[in-house]
Amino acid sequence: MKVIKNNNWNHTLDEKVSIALGSFDGIHKGHRQLIKSLHDIKQSGGSKIMVYTFIQHPMSVISPENRPLYINDNEQKINILRDLNIDYLVFNEFTYEFSKVSPREFIKRFLVDKYNIDTIVIGYNYTFGANGEGNSNTMQELGKDFGFNVKIIPPIRLKNSIISSSRVRETIEAGQVSDAAHLLGYPYSISGKVVRGKGRGKHLGFPTANLSYDKQKVIPNNGVYLTLVKVRNIYVWGLTNIGTNPTFGSDELCIETHLIGFDGNIYGKNLTICFLDRIRDEIQFKDADSLIDQMQQDMDAAEKIIYKIIHMCYNT
Repeated sequence: MKVIKNNNWNHTLDEKVSIALGSFDGIHKGHRQLIKSLHDIKQSGGSKIMVYTFIQHPMSVISPENRPLYINDNEQKINILRDLNIDYLVFNEFTYEFSKVSPREFIKRFLVDKYNIDTIVIGYNYTFGANGEGNSNTMQELGKDFGFNVKIIPPIRLKNSIISSSRVRETIEAGQVSDAAHLLGYPYSISGKVVRGKGRGKHLGFPTANLSYDKQKVIPNNGVYLTLVKVRNIYVWGLTNIGTNPTFGSDELCIETHLIGFDGNIYGKNLTICFLDRIRDEIQFKDADSLIDQMQQDMDAAEKIIYKIIHMCYNT
């Protein structure tokens, strides 16, 4: 997959290409239907396939105070889309000036004049151009004018509700990480560097890695989670606590992970924490001994879930 960060809008292609448009935050199962359609088009007609999106979320320019927390950073998007066998991924700069471009000018100036377009694929609720004036009907009209096909993907549902980036965010924020994985098609993850914390976990017999995380990313609700953690290019099971450590009177949100069966110095190293299941809510304990007892119960609960996961994989 070729990645084009097209800050100066100078990228062009002569070969025939089919393009999926959208923000692709989360690259959830709804987005994957767009990508599946691209592959179907490629198989039947031979065109290359492209995902065309933006470096920053449009709301960060149009209305910064309403910008949603993001599900994937751009590096995660690149990795996921590479695994989905996209030929081209275009990241363009979404500027204030660009936000004023009409739907027709966007299609002509930034797509038709630059690419030999076979088909444009969009979701049923896709909007584009100044003030979101363009919609699926507009796209079909422009397709007739400029000679490209348009494919509109209907809503994809899970448990009778439409899968959307907003629904994924709400599910993660509620701590329903296993449900979020069903919406996304993969476990939600957070990456960051390990930084020195208070050292309380080690003192209590459960050493933890304290993660420095991006505050603009969606964070699951406070509580304890079973996780799978990538460290030093291997994956280990983890028990991750998100919260403020109320037992010790702290009010700073921390993401701390006990790496089960792992022993090593990883300060300053990068971790990726994949959230598999929620074990319990955050609790304030009367003393450290009560906390230690609960942490052992958490470990027991984690081991039962791990056994179920392994058993399910073995019997698949």
